[in-house]
Amino acid sequence: MRHFADFRDLVLVSAALGYAPSHAHHSFATHYILDQPIELEGTVTEVTLRNPHSFIMIDVTNEQGVTEEWEVEIHSVPLMRRFGVDSDTIRPGDTLHIVGPTPRRDKNVTFGNQITLPDGTEIQLLEQIGSRLTGSLTEQYGEVESAGGSILERLAGRWGRSNEYDDPDETPMPLTEAGWTARANYDARDTPARDCIPPNLPSILYVPYLVEIRTDGPQPVIHHEYFDVSRAIDLDGTVSGPTGFGTRTARIEGETLIVESTGFTAHPAGLATDFDYNGQDRNIPGSDQKTFVENYSLREDDQVLVVSYTVEDPVYLTEPYSHEVEWRRLNQDVELFTMGCDQSIAARSTLNAASPEALPDVAE
Repeated sequence: MRHFADFRDLVLVSAALGYAPSHAHHSFATHYILDQPIELEGTVTEVTLRNPHSFIMIDVTNEQGVTEEWEVEIHSVPLMRRFGVDSDTIRPGDTLHIVGPTPRRDKNVTFGNQITLPDGTEIQLLEQIGSRLTGSLTEQYGEVESAGGSILERLAGRWGRSNEYDDPDETPMPLTEAGWTARANYDARDTPARDCIPPNLPSILYVPYLVEIRTDGPQPVIHHEYFDVSRAIDLDGTVSGPTGFGTRTARIEGETLIVESTGFTAHPAGLATDFDYNGQDRNIPGSDQKTFVENYSLREDDQVLVVSYTVEDPVYLTEPYSHEVEWRRLNQDVELFTMGCDQSIAARSTLNAASPEALPDVAE
C-alpha cells in the first residue's frame, strides 16, 4: 500500500521531517522532498545494515494491485544499534509500515523516518536525533561524575551531542563570491562522501555520533566515532594528521583547552557539508589557507562540554565565522563503535540524489 498520509498525520510528519536538521551521510533535502511525506506498507525482502547508511528493501502492493519494490534508506549501524535495531530486529518476511519523504528522483526510494515494526514498536529516525540519542544513552547507562583534576583530565571521557538548532533558510557563513559560486554549482551526486572521504572541520563536530577525548597516553587524542577520525594534540609542540586535517598546536588558558589547526589541504567540503548546520543542503569548499581554532570548556559540573570555534578562509569567507556545539558527558560503558565506510554503500546513497537543476536556487 502506498499513499499520502491523511491531513492529521501529514501535519505531524511534515513537522518532524521539516524540523530535523540534515545530519547524516548526505543531505536529505538533496534526495527527498521533506514536506511531502508518503506512507508505505510492505513485506521486507532484504536488510542491509552497513556504514555510512543502511537499506531495507520491501515489496509494496500499489493501488492497482501491482507489486513495487521500494528501497528504504535508514541510518548507519551505530545509530541503528542505538535505536535498538540490529540484524535480528528487522528480517525478511516482516511487514513494516513506513512514513518517509517523497523522492526527488523518479525512483521508488524513501528514507524511513518513522518505521513501525510488526509488534507495533515505532522508531523515529530523524527528529532531534543528536539530543534524543544522547538523552537515551544517559538514561540507559546513568550519569557519570567528572574525574576532577586539571581541565585536560576533566575533559577526558565520552561525549554525545546534546543541543539542536533551528535551521536557517540559508548558510549562516559569510561567503565570498567564490564561495557562493561553488555553492550554486554544488552537485550532490559528485561529493567527497561518495568516495568515503570524511567530513572536515567544523562539519565533523555536528554529527550525532560520539566523541571520545583520551588523555592517558603520551598525547591527548580527540577521537570522532564518525569515520574513525582521531586527532592527536600536543601541548608542547605541533602534531599533524590524519590526512586533510592539517597540523595542530594546543594550549591551556585558564579553564579552556585551545586547539589551533593550520596547513589544511583544499577540500570540496572543507567549510561545510550538505548535511550540517552550516552547509544547509550544499557543500562549501575550504582552501589551503583555512585556519581553525577550537575552544573546549566545561559547565554544569563538568557534565556539558562546549566546543566553540572560529574558522577563517580568505578564499571562501569574507570574515571569520564563529559558532559552537554542545556535548553531554556519557558513561564510559556506552559502546563506542568502529565505523568504517563501505564505498559501495556510500555510492549507493549518492545515486539517489537529484540533479543540480532539480534543487532550489541558492540565495546570495
